[in-house]
Amino acid sequence: MNAKRAEILVVESPGSELHGMVKSLENEFFVEEVSSGQRALEIVREKDKSPCVVLIETALEDTSGYQVCEQLKQQPGAEHTDVILMNNEASLSDKLKGYDAGASDFITGKAAPEEVVRKIKLAASRDWQLEQAEAEKQAAMDTAMTAIVNAGEQASIIHFMRESFKCESVNSLAQLIVETAAGFGLSTSVQIETPTGTVSATSNGNISPLETQLLTTFQKVGRIHQRGQRLILSYGMISQLIKNMPVDDDDKCGRFRDHFAVILEGAVSRLKALFILQELDEVLVETNESLASLSDLQSRQKKKNVDIMARMQEDILNNFFNYGLTEEQEKVLLTIIEGYSDEIFRVYEEGMTTDSKLSSIAQRIQQATQQNS
Repeated sequence: MNAKRAEILVVESPGSELHGMVKSLENEFFVEEVSSGQRALEIVREKDKSPCVVLIETALEDTSGYQVCEQLKQQPGAEHTDVILMNNEASLSDKLKGYDAGASDFITGKAAPEEVVRKIKLAASRDWQLEQAEAEKQAAMDTAMTAIVNAGEQASIIHFMRESFKCESVNSLAQLIVETAAGFGLSTSVQIETPTGTVSATSNGNISPLETQLLTTFQKVGRIHQRGQRLILSYGMISQLIKNMPVDDDDKCGRFRDHFAVILEGAVSRLKALFILQELDEVLVETNESLASLSDLQSRQKKKNVDIMARMQEDILNNFFNYGLTEEQEKVLLTIIEGYSDEIFRVYEEGMTTDSKLSSIAQRIQQATQQNS
């Protein structure tokens, strides 16, 4: 117990023996003595913290010690103050009266000074233990409330991460960041740089030109900047301005900085995924266009090859009589021509098989992008 900080108030009549009894306590406690019950009540009302022990003589000049005890226990903050009453001759009726007034102990005038001092120290010790218990209770409550608040804030971050996976555009991602900030009671503006331009979102309609300049400038300087209630976070292609940080609460302010650092890191990851999906979509479109063009070219080439081979065969047959070939030589020559024709068409069919495989790959890319969008 930190006795030096504990205060004892003694309410006694002039010439009372209490003065000598409590004198020895001055080395351990701060002792204040008054001779008026009304003055004692005034002292308790004026103090931020009630004395840990109040020792009152029942016979005072201006009022009854019982009345002082009863009124003192009604004062805010003095409900748990130990009040010890003292009377030269205390009957059972007197003690019951003191109990009804709210006293915690009763000392008769026959008690030895050592007994009076011991009772006062015991009362002061009880007060200190009660104060410690209240402090521990409050600390436990504060810890529990902090845990509840942190759990709620962590849930908001998890919710953002889950929802970000559903964002199919840069605009929807920027709006999700703004909505998440609103859930924390924050007003914010967000700016996202993309290869095709800048996307902005804000809590209050339109982002101002000055805010745009600030976000663009700080994007190249560093990640976190705070000036009063204004917090600017810059993570890669994403910058965020929070306009009303809770600067009057250091713990809360620090938590919010950490939370939105995590949120923006998650947003950057989703943004990169969106760019990859967008690039895959563009590649897919180009691939499909190339495959369609290749297929058309192959069809036209096949038709040309068929026409060429047909004309060649027709020309050879029409000129057989001019070559002076025997029937057996004509058969051999036709067989050779048909063999090369078959080989030409086989090569063409192999090209068509390759085209089919490329089409299958394009379909798989399209399915993958749809599943991850």
